[in-house]
Amino acid sequence: MITRNRLIIFLLLFITLLFLALLYDTRQEEIEIAISEVLIRSNKEQAELTERGIMNYTNKERERAKLNLLLERDALNQIAELRVRDMIEKEYFNHLSQKEFEKIAEKADYNFLLLGENIAQGGFLNDQQLVEAWMKSPTHRENILNKDYQEIGVAIEQETIVQVFGKPKKNSFFRNQYFLANIAFRENFNNFLTIFDR
Repeated sequence: MITRNRLIIFLLLFITLLFLALLYDTRQEEIEIAISEVLIRSNKEQAELTERGIMNYTNKERERAKLNLLLERDALNQIAELRVRDMIEKEYFNHLSQKEFEKIAEKADYNFLLLGENIAQGGFLNDQQLVEAWMKSPTHRENILNKDYQEIGVAIEQETIVQVFGKPKKNSFFRNQYFLANIAFRENFNNFLTIFDR
């Protein structure tokens, strides 16, 4: 009888332990699934590249090198967008010849003394990682740290990234317009003062 009671107690303990182990495994699986979902979500959030972030990290590298910061220019953003679309539509990934690059600049109505680009494709977690990768490449680094560049534009589409650098021509037309506007202002201001002198 004692052996039978011991056997029953042993079986009850075994069943309880087995139940707890199964419950623990199920709970462990739920925890692991929840953790993996959070990791997937955070990776997706981190994997978002942004034009603004790429410009900011590029300027941080220039600031470290004590260079002028690049100003965003709509025309350069447009050139970058045209380049991204061209690569995606024609299914290639490469730099253009200088002549072809100049034609795209003309489409964006950008008059330049100097023009360059960095391109990248896929697999970067964030803006910082992308710019760090460019900094490890001598030719990309040279573009980022080129002291002559003054402006920047960036475009991203389907994991293809184009960063365009430029130095605009000093347009004599705008200088003339400024000069004429300055003369007109002085004449009008002098006319304005003569009214009060009466």
